[in-house]
Amino acid sequence: MPLRRLAAPVPAPLVLHGPSGVAGAVIEEAIAAAMRKINVATALNTSYTMEGRAFLAEHGTAMDPGEFCRTRPRGYE
Repeated sequence: MPLRRLAAPVPAPLVLHGPSGVAGAVIEEAIAAAMRKINVATALNTSYTMEGRAFLAEHGTAMDPGEFCRTRPRGYE
């Protein structure tokens, strides 16, 4: 991976933007090669949106976002 060559002369930490769909092994390799920040907002936003939709499907009259935020996501029982 050419990241090691890129990181050597750069005095600032490297940031990976938009790794959605990138295999975990590739991300691990990037971390080993000097990647210090990985932005994963798309994955988090997708998960949050899917949980929000599931909550509203079950509690269609809910109006307070706090109701959703106080519930435990599926799989965390």
